[in-house]
Amino acid sequence: MELNNEVIDSTDKYLDDVLRGRLLRKQSNNQYINLVRRSINRYCSMVRHDYNKQAVFVSSDLYIQAFQQEYNFIQRGVSRGVITPEMATVLYDEINQAQSLQLQRTQQLQIITS
Repeated sequence: MELNNEVIDSTDKYLDDVLRGRLLRKQSNNQYINLVRRSINRYCSMVRHDYNKQAVFVSSDLYIQAFQQEYNFIQRGVSRGVITPEMATVLYDEINQAQSLQLQRTQQLQIITS
């Protein structure tokens, strides 16, 4: 966030200096300066928004239910012939990996908060 704020401050100062110089030279075509300022401010605002997100706690039970729903979905697809057994194997592996990562993350959070 400090870097983001520095970019905003430096850009504003630079653009103010450019605009001031152009006005002193009586140059009137200055709308591009405002366009650059708005573009930088919009970008930095998006960065600020991304960094200000609050972490949302999701219980392990909900993750377990979600993984089970994924397994069920694949099984129904295989039963209906929409998902091949080979594809099901790949999808099951993906779910297993996601479960393992979630378990590791949960364990790490428990260690941190202990």
